[in-house]
Amino acid sequence: MTLLVDTSPISVPARTVHRYVEVDGVEVFYRESLPERADAPVLLLLHGFPSASHQFRRLIDSLGRHYRLIAPDYPGFGHTRTPEHFTYSFDRLADVVEGFTERLGLTRYAMYLFDFGAPVGFRLALRHPERVAGLVVQNGNAYLEGLSDTARDFIALTPDTPGAESTILGLFTLAATRAQYEGGTTDPALVAPEGWLLDQHFLDQPGRTRATSPPIPPGRHGCASTARRR
Repeated sequence: MTLLVDTSPISVPARTVHRYVEVDGVEVFYRESLPERADAPVLLLLHGFPSASHQFRRLIDSLGRHYRLIAPDYPGFGHTRTPEHFTYSFDRLADVVEGFTERLGLTRYAMYLFDFGAPVGFRLALRHPERVAGLVVQNGNAYLEGLSDTARDFIALTPDTPGAESTILGLFTLAATRAQYEGGTTDPALVAPEGWLLDQHFLDQPGRTRATSPPIPPGRHGCASTARRR
């Protein structure tokens, strides 16, 4: 009997460190690969909603030996810790991510912008185009024409829209989180459940499901956009 032996080299995942750095009172959690070359190109990974940097862990495993992959959690997401009275907006998230890149000494990098990361990363690119070597944009919009009808209806919500609060808070349920993983897939069995369960764990932390959009009357939640959530 002839034994067939696979002699192809085994792919070794990249070494990854998990750290915090303080930016204007925010304790930013991030993952960073340790590439084999000290001068490896830098790729900044900006995650989507309702996830965090853990959505990139397999990408970091695959590419992190050859590229310096860096993935922070935004304020209000993942492991990042924010002061009690932090103001949530895309501008503020961009402020923190900008300060994060400066704390790490990043002067030149490409960005992978996924979903919620697009409006954060676009702001960084507009502020410092000289730092951005390239953009990879997935499921992110820079223009209204690219939005679906559902998305248009969603961002049109105001605190006075009937049912707005329940519509917004519905995004933070386990069913909605799971649907973002399995929606549109041809075979849901290929989607590992720990992704949406980990996302839901963070969404269920105290204060994380509070969605506000100024100006909001006292005592009301309301929201025009999940840009001002948690």
